[in-house]
Formats: sequence, C-alpha cells, structure tokens
Amino acid sequence: MKVRKKAKDKKPKMNEEWLTKAFRTVNCHFFDNEVPGTTIVKFKKDCGHRLANGEYKRADAYYDHERETIFLDDMLAYFPDMATIALAHEMSHAHLRFKGYTGWPVDCGHGTIFQLEIGRLWKAGFYDGLLTLLLALPILGAISQWAMC
Repeated sequence: MKVRKKAKDKKPKMNEEWLTKAFRTVNCHFFDNEVPGTTIVKFKKDCGHRLANGEYKRADAYYDHERETIFLDDMLAYFPDMATIALAHEMSHAHLRFKGYTGWPVDCGHGTIFQLEIGRLWKAGFYDGLLTLLLALPILGAISQWAMC
C-alpha cells in the first residue's frame, strides 16, 4: 500500500530565480560584488563534470570556468541552506579565479589559498546559522556524503 503525501507535506523546491537571488545576495554581502555578475548559476540534474583524463566526476556543485557557470545538483534545490553553502563554495572558486588563482588540478583548486578564502567567509559570518542544522543532518540520516569540486 502506497502512502501518498499531502501537498502541504511536500518540501518546497528552490528554483533558478531563487538561486540567482542567493548569488546576488552572497556576492554583495560576502564578496563585495567581485564575482562577476555575468556568472550564470543553475541547478543541474546528475551534477558533475569531465576531468582532464575524460573521467566523469560526480559533484554536488562545481564551477565551470570556461562557461563562467556555477552548477548545483538539482537535489540541493530541496535544501536551501546546503544549496547556499555549495553556492558560496563555488563562488569562492570563481572569486579566486578572477583574482588569478586556479590552484592545482590534483586537489581541484582546494589548496591553501582556497582554504584561506573559506576561512575569510567563516570570519565574515557567512556560515552563522547555516552549519548548526547541517551538522545534525548526518545524525538524522538525511545526507551521506557531500562532495564539491
């Protein structure tokens, strides 16, 4: 016997309009509008990208510097806090790229300079109120792995 969820029980799904507003807000408050406004942000089904060796790498989010586009897996559309954190992570890649830093391919650009950028966001208060809920989710079995590149 299937149990049907009532319409009011469904979790709201964020759309690309929401994602664009989130991008503009985060860019203004935490990047001083230094991530170009021409950067496109999109949800993508089965998010991932091809590595230099041709291998397909699954990712919750990634920044495609050739297309100046940030992709977030469409499943993140149901989790606005996680989507916002993934967005800021990828915006950090974009921000550093426009400042001339690309990082090493072996660590997908997550080297020391990138870690300092995440630390800057931390100190600026970006994660305030977001991480408390996220730290509880694995305990509840809501997420198993969260990888970004």
